[in-house]
Amino acid sequence: MDSEILTWIFLIGGILLILLEAVLPGGVAILLGLSGLGVGILRYFGLGLMKYSML
Repeated sequence: MDSEILTWIFLIGGILLILLEAVLPGGVAILLGLSGLGVGILRYFGLGLMKYSML
């Protein structure tokens, strides 16, 4: 899978989970959505840990 597609999946998935929380409140989806959005933003700006891996 292309890394750019994975970044967009994190961004869109995070936004969808945040919107889902507005419809079905429970407290968990917003945390997962914020986490996904955060990871997507970090990946978008190239701040992921992949380039620093020892592999």
